[in-house]
Amino acid sequence: MKSRVLWFSLIVVAILLWTATLSIRPLYEPDEGRYAEVAREMFVSGDWTTPRLNGVKFFDKPPLQYWATAAAFAVFGVSEWSARLWSSLIGASAILVAGWSATALFGRRVGLASALVLAGSPLWILGSNLPPPAIGVGGLIELGGRGGERSSGQLQRPAALDVDLAAGYHVQRAADHVPRPALLAIVCCVVTHFYVPPSLALSV
Repeated sequence: MKSRVLWFSLIVVAILLWTATLSIRPLYEPDEGRYAEVAREMFVSGDWTTPRLNGVKFFDKPPLQYWATAAAFAVFGVSEWSARLWSSLIGASAILVAGWSATALFGRRVGLASALVLAGSPLWILGSNLPPPAIGVGGLIELGGRGGERSSGQLQRPAALDVDLAAGYHVQRAADHVPRPALLAIVCCVVTHFYVPPSLALSV
């Protein structure tokens, strides 16, 4: 019980530190300002169905990122910190899931190492401090991938993964706008949904 409380306390402190520096610099132009402004106009106008940039309909990306950031504006006010909060929380959640998954598969030491590697990756840190949606795609795919189950040589794709892949699509369009690693993850999910040879299956 004490160890669980300690781990929970460490996670809370880590997330607080992870989000503490979100407002130390102004929004970079054009990308940060663009996505933050779309969310701000959504929040101010009360129209949560039609993204707009400077009053013009803006359908460059699907709306999940805008909804999440507009919700942050509604709760915490309009600021650089709240504009970056969604990406930051998704990035932090993905680090926890990376550690959790690796622990379930390979043990505690590998799980801790996996979480630390992702937490120390410069591009992951950078993406978690920017409003653009790239980190949301990778993070949601990883969050969904945690629930895989193996039985009789088959790896069953969990319903959570379908939900998170859909959520990832709503953060950033598929096809040419989804990063290649994300497309590779989707292909792997489709393939492993049908069959994984017993020799390649991992024991959990």
